[in-house]
Amino acid sequence: ARVDARVDARVDARVDAEGRSLGGRVDADAGKGSNGGEGANSEEGDYYLHLFSKKQPDLNWENPNVRQEVYDIMRFWLDKGVDGFRMDVIPLISKRTDWPDADLRDFNRMVEETYANGPRVHEFLQEMRREVLDHYDAVAIGEGIGVTHRTAPLYVNRSRKELDFLFHFDHTFIDHGPGGRFDPVPYDLQEFKRVFFRWDRALAEEGWNAIYLDNHDCARLVSRFGNDGEHWRESATLFAMLLMTMRGTPAVYQGTELGMTNAPFERFEDFRDVEVMNAVEGVRKRIDSQGRGKDGGRVGGRVGGIDGGMDSEMDVAGVITDASAENGKKLHRELASLLKALQVAARDHARTPMQWSASEGAGFTTGSPWILINPNKNRIHAEAQLEDPDSVFHFYRRMIGIRREYAELVTGSMEWMDGGHTQLFWYRRSQDRSTCRGTDRSADESMNRDMDRDAGGGGNVFDVVLNMSDEEVLLPESLRNRDDELLIGNVAGLGSVRGRRVDERDRGDVGLRDDRKGQSDGRGQRGATSTNSDWLQPWEARLFVTSESF
Repeated sequence: ARVDARVDARVDARVDAEGRSLGGRVDADAGKGSNGGEGANSEEGDYYLHLFSKKQPDLNWENPNVRQEVYDIMRFWLDKGVDGFRMDVIPLISKRTDWPDADLRDFNRMVEETYANGPRVHEFLQEMRREVLDHYDAVAIGEGIGVTHRTAPLYVNRSRKELDFLFHFDHTFIDHGPGGRFDPVPYDLQEFKRVFFRWDRALAEEGWNAIYLDNHDCARLVSRFGNDGEHWRESATLFAMLLMTMRGTPAVYQGTELGMTNAPFERFEDFRDVEVMNAVEGVRKRIDSQGRGKDGGRVGGRVGGIDGGMDSEMDVAGVITDASAENGKKLHRELASLLKALQVAARDHARTPMQWSASEGAGFTTGSPWILINPNKNRIHAEAQLEDPDSVFHFYRRMIGIRREYAELVTGSMEWMDGGHTQLFWYRRSQDRSTCRGTDRSADESMNRDMDRDAGGGGNVFDVVLNMSDEEVLLPESLRNRDDELLIGNVAGLGSVRGRRVDERDRGDVGLRDDRKGQSDGRGQRGATSTNSDWLQPWEARLFVTSESF
């Protein structure tokens, strides 16, 4: 973007490549970045780099004054009592100063190959630790764009004194087709499992992991990887068990603890994400260029009737149509296909208002929200789930309580047990004295402060078995006839816990029941939902525990 004369006095505060930022002089439309950002454009030859929105110039971290100003901002908030920072796109803060040519056809690839993991990124993060973070009891979480499981230890190994842990993106791409986010394909469960075990192994000895399944840049978890229809409750609670039983620090995105789903967006105008607007514009330009190739006309204009999902008067393409009828039909087809993809995969699904109640504004607002409220707020909302002991919300609280009780579920080893089963995700958590390293890392220290001080550890083996399908699946043979070792399950009571009652201060006072084999809580005990408890119901999750001694 062109440098405004008003900021010339501080020109060294942002990356100024004098037209070289994306590899030579850049046209006004070149360098489209993520979230609608243009890499650079210019009217007078002065450029600044913004990989994202033009309102977000990339700061020049080579300038020590810029770094000190960032550190001052951090101290301001830490002095007010914040617990730490999630550092967005932190691997991009150090830029290569030779300004290599960038491949603009794939933004993610461009970032990974050209901008991520720059020559001074670790130097800057170590300085940030010395200057700021070491003086506070605060956590530093990095968004790991461009970071692989191989390079992650460089950021989170405690001996390097940089970040405590980071969020990687590997599992967020597994349902992307060749066309990216807006080319959704069914995800491969085997690859889903491989991603988590690959990252667990990579950081088992050299750092600390973060576990998350969705965020503000993804469709809703239960709609994306689960079943938001008949088995909504089961799949929503299954993911709670998955999050709370893997090694690492779990992160729950707002609304996931309620099982919030994708929204019923019907028209392009329902969306607010600039990424959607750019996708529509991209279709228009592509068809427009094809139309010009034939007769010099332009494609676009008022297009109606796409799957009943567009207003008949909606000006989709923003130009009037005078191209061939064939190109007009092609525009209709491509926009219809795009709309279907958006209804599955758009980021706006994760950005609808939080569903606090069934009121008109979902308890979020008494005004008009900027984006539609999901109409299923009448059924899925916090107010009702707080009152329902078998709700998705209370299952999350129970799983958090169990995680706090057992050290093995925090720092214990993970072993993949299912042998590549196409429907099951089965792994084992255990811990011996050699792996009881809960105070070896800052991330573990902060986690252990939240655990019971008298929690047991080192003597339990946990088997987590998840049926991630819409069909009944037979339990692995070694897990059959072990109802007396079932700690918690998400079917037949949705949260009944066997064994001793843990301190309710750490379980959030959620009224845990001591439901042992043969007892009933009104919905039926484990096995009552099926003629044989050796079968897992669709989206059923079970956590078994076996006590062992050293």
